[in-house]
Amino acid sequence: MRETASTQIKNAQEVRLEISGYYFSVFANQSQATREVNCFVDAVI
Repeated sequence: MRETASTQIKNAQEVRLEISGYYFSVFANQSQATREVNCFVDAVI
């Protein structure tokens, strides 16, 4: 039971990270993409 619970918790954390990253990417691409890209380009250039 402990191994199963820990495995489920790890899987849940991984899924949360993936979902959070995807959601963050979507939001960034929709609303903040222009500002973030401009800041990144300015920093690189």
